Amino acid sequence: MLRAVLMLLAANLLGGLTYPWQKMALRGLPPGTLALLRTVAGLACMAAWLAWRGNLRWRWDRRETARLAAVGILAFAAPQLLGILGVGLSTSADASLLILLEPVGILLFSRWLLGEPVGGRRSVGVGLGMAGALLVVTEGAGGPLLSSGHFRGNLLLAASGLLWGLWTPLMSPLAKRHGAVENTFGSTVFALLLFLPAAPLEGTDWISGPDAAPSLGYAVLLGVMATFLSTVLWAASLARLPSPVVAPFVLLQPAVGALAGVWLLDETLPPRTLAGAGLAAAG
Repeated sequence: MLRAVLMLLAANLLGGLTYPWQKMALRGLPPGTLALLRTVAGLACMAAWLAWRGNLRWRWDRRETARLAAVGILAFAAPQLLGILGVGLSTSADASLLILLEPVGILLFSRWLLGEPVGGRRSVGVGLGMAGALLVVTEGAGGPLLSSGHFRGNLLLAASGLLWGLWTPLMSPLAKRHGAVENTFGSTVFALLLFLPAAPLEGTDWISGPDAAPSLGYAVLLGVMATFLSTVLWAASLARLPSPVVAPFVLLQPAVGALAGVWLLDETLPPRTLAGAGLAAAG
């Protein structure tokens, strides 16, 4: 149990750092290309690990493969791409705060997919989480709400946070039958089905100049530390902890991400944003 808790803490610490890293990577790379490069770097780490252990083979039956595809496309590639697009329009601080919707998604999807009870207290928590997210999403919109780029970015980030909530209940049954690195590798392979078509469409959006090389470095950093290490640690914890227990650990990400955004990118946290984060965290 303690080992699983420590793995979750490390996974969410790394998860919080991904938001400023993504913001810095987007200075020289378009969103789809960043997602693809990050995923390829993470897959390379997983493949090397599995090859070293002699486990680089497909081990899942047809039903498990379908579940892996759902994890990779719906619960990994889609929220990651939405998150990268959103942070490009908004701030890394808002991105890290809107991940507070992930625990809400975990509870709702766990109820729907696994039949795990939500209960009255958790229902209140879901309501508070949604109310807090609404405050963060509409922060800084100004003028016509739908015409604000900041608002559209926050809306994408909110959708990303909810979709990340699919990952835990979808992966949980697989985590009890296969290893963490194996499951993460298998699901991430399917994520390429979304990223591979997206990246070539951005061929003219590459930004040359002094930001290009650092952006590539941040893409590799995201692949190694987030796509590989953080995801594997999270998957490993699911073999020992039920999905509803995992959900509250996500609360570490906003604190880390918001502080990192202020420190690394000189971002600010308006009172409305802090109030929304407080409501969501209370939930």
